[in-house]
Amino acid sequence: MSIALTLASVYYGPLDFNITHLIRDINHGGVFDKLFTYITFTGSTIFMALIVALLLIGGARKEALVFSIVFVVTNVLALGIKYIVARPRPSDLGVMPETEPAFPSAHTVNAFALATTISSYHRKFTIVMYVWALLIAFSRVYLGLHYFTDVVGGAILGFVVSYVITHMALRRDKLISRFVNQPIAFMRRLLRPSWRHRIQDRTENLE
Repeated sequence: MSIALTLASVYYGPLDFNITHLIRDINHGGVFDKLFTYITFTGSTIFMALIVALLLIGGARKEALVFSIVFVVTNVLALGIKYIVARPRPSDLGVMPETEPAFPSAHTVNAFALATTISSYHRKFTIVMYVWALLIAFSRVYLGLHYFTDVVGGAILGFVVSYVITHMALRRDKLISRFVNQPIAFMRRLLRPSWRHRIQDRTENLE
């Protein structure tokens, strides 16, 4: 009886318990287990770093810069929340629990943060990006690594932080464009004494 109470105590209510076990019970191993293992990897920190590198190589410097900021902020917040809440990983889902606290799911945070940033700059990718993010969230519970509410919390955190930062960046799009295209010239201009800055601006306007 005491063991059952201990297990139940880490769930946030019967809905969390029921949905977590419903999703986990779908997993019967085989090809789908391997498929979702690959899918869940695409929400990892390593894969996020690869995405940033690909964005830079592909010329999407603004997106790379903004998402890098989003990634750092979301992960710092997620890590802080993890150790404040200190929710243990599931121990009743048939897998060895990881040592890092469960709430929120960092993979889900990453996925929704990236989906929000990319879809804010490229609307045509919105459906694809959020379907991918949802699959990562699903995979975390399917593989027995998280509770349902872990991925819900991760999705909310990733979306909200990314939305705020990305839309702040969009309001300063010209400024960010100048920085990513000519970072050295931008920094020189930024650090230039204000009186020289104003004189050069007037001279450029007269020309």
